[in-house]
Amino acid sequence: MIERLNPEGEETLEHAKRKLDDLFEVSAWHSPLTPQVVQRKVTAIDVPDGKPPAWWHGDEDASQSFLQSMGVNL
Repeated sequence: MIERLNPEGEETLEHAKRKLDDLFEVSAWHSPLTPQVVQRKVTAIDVPDGKPPAWWHGDEDASQSFLQSMGVNL
């Protein structure tokens, strides 16, 4: 595919290759050398006396932070 790549106008071959990589989103491809994110196993927390821990700010905050960590923007 790269051998048949014809740069347009004054565009260089390197710039044309970068455009092709962007088109196929090559930067998002995984390889054996790509570091993998290890996800921790989450366990249930005992809530003494029915009171939530100090860091808990409610279901809405937990939901929003989860969506944000997944890359969802509303």
